Amino acid sequence: MAGGSLGDVVLKVEPQALYDKSHEVGRSLEIMRQSFAEMEAAAQGSQSYWQGEAAQAHRAACQACQKEAEEIFRRIQEHVDELQEMAGVYEGAERAVEDLMETLPADVIV
Repeated sequence: MAGGSLGDVVLKVEPQALYDKSHEVGRSLEIMRQSFAEMEAAAQGSQSYWQGEAAQAHRAACQACQKEAEEIFRRIQEHVDELQEMAGVYEGAERAVEDLMETLPADVIV
C-alpha cells in the first residue's frame, strides 16, 4: 500500500525508505561525533608540545565549537527520531486500513 493512496491521503515515500534514511543519517551522525571527539582530543593533546598565545587561542576556539557541535548533533538526532516515528505512523495507518478492508464483506466492494 505504501507509495499508493489511503483514501484521500497519498504516501509519496514508503515507510521502509524513511527507516533506511534514518539509519543512514544516524550512522553519519555517529561518524561526525567520533570525528569531532578526535579533533577535540588532538587539540587538548597539543598542550604537551604547543604552547603560547596561538596554542591557547586554537584550543579555546575548538572548545567554543563544542557547544555548537553538540546542539547540531542533538538536532540531527531529533530528525532521525522523527523519521522513524513518521515511518511507524505510516505503517500503523497502513495496517489499520488493511484490517478495515478485511472486515468488509466481499460483496460490498464492487
